[in-house]
Amino acid sequence: DALDQAPNSSFEELCAIASKLNVWNSIEKLLSTSRPIVERVRDGRLQIHGAYLSASGKLQMLGVHPTQEELIETLPSGEVFRTASDVAVPAEEALAALYAGNQRYVAGMAGQLDAYDENLLAAVTDGGQKPFAIVLGCADSRCPVELMFDGRPGDIFVLRNAGNTLVSEKGSTLGSAEYAVGPLDSKLIVVSGHTKCGAVTATVQTVLAGGDTASVGGSIGKVLDDIVDAAKQAIEELPDASLEEQVKRATKINVFNSVKRIIEYSDSIKEAVIAGKVQVHGSVYDINTGKVEFMGEHPELEKIVGKELPTYKFRNSEYTSRASATASPGRSALARASLQRLTVGNERFVKGESQKADETSEPHSIVIGMACQRVPVEKVFDAAPGELLVQRVSGGIAGKEGSTLFSSVEYSISRYNPKTLVVLADSDSKIVRAAIDQVSGDVIPSAPQRGVLDRVMVSAMRAKMQVDSSSKKMTSAGRDLKIQQVTTELNAFYTIEQLLKSDIVRKAVVEDGLELHAAVLDEQTGAVKMLGEHPALEGIVGAKLTSE
Repeated sequence: DALDQAPNSSFEELCAIASKLNVWNSIEKLLSTSRPIVERVRDGRLQIHGAYLSASGKLQMLGVHPTQEELIETLPSGEVFRTASDVAVPAEEALAALYAGNQRYVAGMAGQLDAYDENLLAAVTDGGQKPFAIVLGCADSRCPVELMFDGRPGDIFVLRNAGNTLVSEKGSTLGSAEYAVGPLDSKLIVVSGHTKCGAVTATVQTVLAGGDTASVGGSIGKVLDDIVDAAKQAIEELPDASLEEQVKRATKINVFNSVKRIIEYSDSIKEAVIAGKVQVHGSVYDINTGKVEFMGEHPELEKIVGKELPTYKFRNSEYTSRASATASPGRSALARASLQRLTVGNERFVKGESQKADETSEPHSIVIGMACQRVPVEKVFDAAPGELLVQRVSGGIAGKEGSTLFSSVEYSISRYNPKTLVVLADSDSKIVRAAIDQVSGDVIPSAPQRGVLDRVMVSAMRAKMQVDSSSKKMTSAGRDLKIQQVTTELNAFYTIEQLLKSDIVRKAVVEDGLELHAAVLDEQTGAVKMLGEHPALEGIVGAKLTSE
């Protein structure tokens, strides 16, 4: 477009024209996709203006979009349903979405989504499907899978049978799961048992009576056959317990037996699990309370797949806060020098001192900060102009793979070859608090807000489950602060995990010496606490990383 407008202009002039056109393009995308933004522009609550910062440092205000009135004539849909054109949802985010949905169901906040919009239904009809999760549940009529996870059309690929079992290596249940993992690109499988399961109860009673499932009439005995091992193990573990307790135990064992069979029976699913692309979790639905107990991945997953899985260990172990004193100082001399410059600069900022920058420096680090941080990142580290490549995004998550935000990180790495990238979390982020509210049963937010919160909820869910399961006594306020702290730190590491899905980022780490560090900015003091590299870094990149 710039060349069309000014074909005889200099390179610098063309860059300026292209930059201004890009500003208009960004505004067009906002006004064509976001219902809340268009509503606010229409009624005057919000104005969107373009601006251009020249190389000389002069800011030129461009005003509103030349065709704004035309752009806001059409009101975008306020809701979205998943279709085949959507990107796949990582297993961690899919699990958090199910968890938050069940929390809403339990809190009486489910069913708030408009599932009857004609345009949305048309999109689902014509757009195909890409469910974010597969749920193998029981056929029991008291266990409505979509309802208990507050799902919408297109969200969940549901498989159900009596006892949530997997009888055959080549049956329709496993084939359906493979179809969802393969062509539909679902990344999460959840086996959901439930309390008071008739199939499990009947099997435990049969085993206790010394009977044989073959004696049960019709085809029912074949259904019970697949639960016998779980029933026997529960009785052996709890020989003196009541029938109710034995059934509870057998239900959980049966769930993990199904998890194990899904992985063992399917080569494609096993390969995806080993590669870290798919996760298989177990859960139990309480038909009395409506609450789902998320039990995690199989405790013997590494034995089942025959390989060590470092990221699996990190996901399924208790997270311990990493203090600056124990954080990695950097594996290479260049990285240590960059981290030292950041640390010393932050110390000056905390003391209220500042160095005088006489000239523009070359960038030595990338910093990904949160959009809600109140102080410019450059000021937090007292950096000279050009010394840092800064990207600020809501939630600290650098966009989905392939998005503009994600690609800008890849470009910065390719262009400047920095030796450190710091994910700077905020100790008191409103977005982190909103994500914690979501996994605590708060009303579902708008589609654009979910685009951010769904990713932060991964860490909020893990933090909440960890703190809630702790035997340590805490006050209510102390519990909330602990969840906030753990969520904040885990979210920084989750951002690193997402960045490492990029071939460009991973290559820079393995071959070019790039180090990705997490850090937390204390909103009260301004001090930055360095957390170091990801605890499972070598497992994520699949290579041994040396230190100088």
